[in-house]
Amino acid sequence: MIISMRPHATRQEVENVKQRIQEFGFRVHSIEGEERVVIGVVGVGGDVEACLESLEATPGVEKAVRISAPYKFVSKEFRQEKTVIRVGRAEIGAENYDTNLLYSGHDAIGIGVLPATIPDASDEADAPHR
Repeated sequence: MIISMRPHATRQEVENVKQRIQEFGFRVHSIEGEERVVIGVVGVGGDVEACLESLEATPGVEKAVRISAPYKFVSKEFRQEKTVIRVGRAEIGAENYDTNLLYSGHDAIGIGVLPATIPDASDEADAPHR
């Protein structure tokens, strides 16, 4: 998150914002200019949405901007390869579908289920012994 303080925000307002950020479990990286202070909020594990809403209502704050998407760890920007999940003898995912799925006129997500290409223990147990 990036917090832009109002021009000429008081030292007390800046300190209050820093304290509130730390109360949410994040670290503070402050950049102090001639007229304005910009605060970088770093870390994971805190409630980002609650922190963002709280900071936007804090005196001295001009704007609070989230710079990280909540779904980033599963997005294609973060992970380029396709995800395949093996469940028993089936694989879920990994197919490339050039189809837009709609359900009641809204975007939907489809899941492809294919037989797994690897043998499992039951196949090995049924094989003749050498």
